[in-house]
Amino acid sequence: MDNRTFGDVATSRVVANHPIVAASEPGKVTVEYLPVGYIFNVLPMRLADGNIYLGLNMTMSDVLGEEIIGGNTYPVISSCIFSAPLTFRSGESVVINGLEIERTPKLKKTAITVFVTVDAVQEMEIGA
Repeated sequence: MDNRTFGDVATSRVVANHPIVAASEPGKVTVEYLPVGYIFNVLPMRLADGNIYLGLNMTMSDVLGEEIIGGNTYPVISSCIFSAPLTFRSGESVVINGLEIERTPKLKKTAITVFVTVDAVQEMEIGA
């Protein structure tokens, strides 16, 4: 694997699932759910040179209002997506800021700031 040690994807989700009508036939309605809120995924890898790679993916979404289409009410959802490959030395930190969604006319703002410090853990043999 190119001298890399892969970790598992770490996920943090704070969402509400909003129902929408995906399809409608006489006597049958198919409902799907759209996750709205904050989703943060991190894929860590230890590189051959000892540095740490983090694959970051963040999505923030918010319901801005509603719209009626064909007699059905649907949420109007705004999303902000951030993806970045980052490489660190053990002990370094990064602050990611600027993910925000602004609503009008109320001017409600939803924003996220993420602070990450990476510490590499060395593999050790246990026992004799």
